[in-house]
Amino acid sequence: MGQKLLAYLFYGFLVLMVIAALILLKYQLDQKDVKQQQIDSRANVVSRVDTESTQTEHQKSTIEQPDKKLISTTEETKKASQNDIEQLSYLDIYYQLKDAKTCQPIFYQWQTKGMQADLTTLVGSSYRYYDSPDYGDNEKPAITAEQQTLLKQWHDKCLALWQTYGDFDVKNKDQPTLISGITESIEHRLNNTATQTPHEIELKNVIKISLQWQQSYKALEQVLEGEDSLSELEMTDINNQINQLESQQNQLLFDLPDPAETDESIDQATITEISHINKELRRLQNLRQEQKVINPELAQQHRNTFAAIDQQLFSYFNTSYGEVFYEALITVVGFENGRYIGSGYSRGGEAKNQRITPVDMVLEANNISATRWYSEPLNAATHLYLCDLGMRCGSDSPLMIDYCLKDYRVFPDACGLSIHDFYKNHFISPNQWQDVQTFKNSYEDLFHG
Repeated sequence: MGQKLLAYLFYGFLVLMVIAALILLKYQLDQKDVKQQQIDSRANVVSRVDTESTQTEHQKSTIEQPDKKLISTTEETKKASQNDIEQLSYLDIYYQLKDAKTCQPIFYQWQTKGMQADLTTLVGSSYRYYDSPDYGDNEKPAITAEQQTLLKQWHDKCLALWQTYGDFDVKNKDQPTLISGITESIEHRLNNTATQTPHEIELKNVIKISLQWQQSYKALEQVLEGEDSLSELEMTDINNQINQLESQQNQLLFDLPDPAETDESIDQATITEISHINKELRRLQNLRQEQKVINPELAQQHRNTFAAIDQQLFSYFNTSYGEVFYEALITVVGFENGRYIGSGYSRGGEAKNQRITPVDMVLEANNISATRWYSEPLNAATHLYLCDLGMRCGSDSPLMIDYCLKDYRVFPDACGLSIHDFYKNHFISPNQWQDVQTFKNSYEDLFHG
């Protein structure tokens, strides 16, 4: 009996060992599946770019195209990106914001056409300047090797911002839906980043003052435009008449014969009718403007408020930092298109005579009243002065990307050059270069002397 009991116990022990082994084996298999899933998951968040160097007869882009697994919203990716951003200084993020604004055409291509979009379509028609022939309107030469190189650099810079700041719905990874704006995300980060250096402190202050200046300018402009003295019904009637006349005018102009397609002349009745419409439009538009009444006391209050904030902003032109001068300059001229900020063209409106720009001061210092004959050397002098103050002016700066690739007319000779080298050797004629130097010296005397 004792031996029989021992035998039962022994066989029972063997059964338990087998069961335990099966449980252990199942656990190991389950862990292997979990580990593989983690590996697969991590593979989905790794940013990778496949390189293709094939080129078609139309010189299609040789830019590396991102893999379809490029965009991911997993917690691991977001956490890694957040850690990277936190290491950046205020000035680093400021320049990321400028780059993001430059990247808007690429962001739009990716958003509408997917990550495999051909970015060579963004390159404008080539234009040669004083020492070379111009291309015709219907001619678009194949982009140069130098343009390809800069386009690749631009692509990579935009891709890094797209990955870091983009918040996406990734149901279609090849064409993800951008949920929030990248520039808005960078602006939010910039506003919440502490300044560390005198350079950064001054830059953050001028951006703050610039926003206050714009608000005060807009309020002054509204007051100086005046308020309607006519009733709402009378104003509606005038606006309806203007809209109806403009519609008639557009239809008449649309129906005119095309000189390039026919020898048919424009009949006198049509010419008379268009002239009559133009005359009536001018009368109604003048009536709409002349009926406005300005409150003099309110206007003076806004003038005083604006004068105080304008004086604060203007003090930032006496700076040693290019970014600070640039922010103040784009505020007073009224636009951020870097290619033309020093051209002399600026915001209009009723309040425009309440402020003066550094460009105006440079012209006045040289006894010049007509901007149009000096717009290009004046613009170049403004850019070169900003370069001297430390703004980014290398071959991959936003301005050189614009000259080389972006605008309606681009300059292949600009690619790979700094702003100074492009202006001196390709863009500004030798006769105008002396004007450039004169204007730049005026900037130095007025604001940094």
